[in-house]
Amino acid sequence: IEYIDIAKGLAIVLVVMGHILQFDLTGESRNAVFNFIYGFHMPVFMALSGFVVGISTVGVPKRGFKRTLLRRIQQLAIPFFVWGLLVIPLLHHPTNFTGYKDSVINLLLSPDNGAWFLISLCGIHIAYIVAQWATLKLNPIIKNSELIKPLIFLILPLCWKLITNVIAPQYRGGITLYMPLEYAIMFYVGYLLKRNETFCFNANTFVIVCLIF
Repeated sequence: IEYIDIAKGLAIVLVVMGHILQFDLTGESRNAVFNFIYGFHMPVFMALSGFVVGISTVGVPKRGFKRTLLRRIQQLAIPFFVWGLLVIPLLHHPTNFTGYKDSVINLLLSPDNGAWFLISLCGIHIAYIVAQWATLKLNPIIKNSELIKPLIFLILPLCWKLITNVIAPQYRGGITLYMPLEYAIMFYVGYLLKRNETFCFNANTFVIVCLIF
């Protein structure tokens, strides 16, 4: 779908620009542009991911819970581990096995040091798949169970935020994983945008949503 590819392409360019600003430039002008880009470029990716999920007609209803879950983990977790356990350590320590081993241990204990957005998005997708499955199960019992889908979806990110912000800091050296609640919300906003195109692509709604974003 061309317009989605264009949006992703623009977001990718912004990510590259942001990293150049972060590591290669200094000064107040750098900070202003950097803060502008980092104010929205990752939420855009998350919203686009949710938008694509809204397009898809293949999921838990057709594939089943286990197959859908396994497929999504393969698509997101495998690239994360290939990049984090092979590419990055070999680039940093091509001949130093001790350094490579330290890089691997560091990644396993702190996934944030790798391609964090892949594992973060994987967690968000898992939460969505669980919500989709639970909604189907509740459908015969609760009328309009689709309305409680976002609540079910947000339970996992909320629990994770509680664990990482309240419980985990008490244990030094524990595993840390970056999955911000706001990214989960943006994912679901993207999903809703696609599921309610007629309303959301109204010009007035679009302007209001942009201002809130």
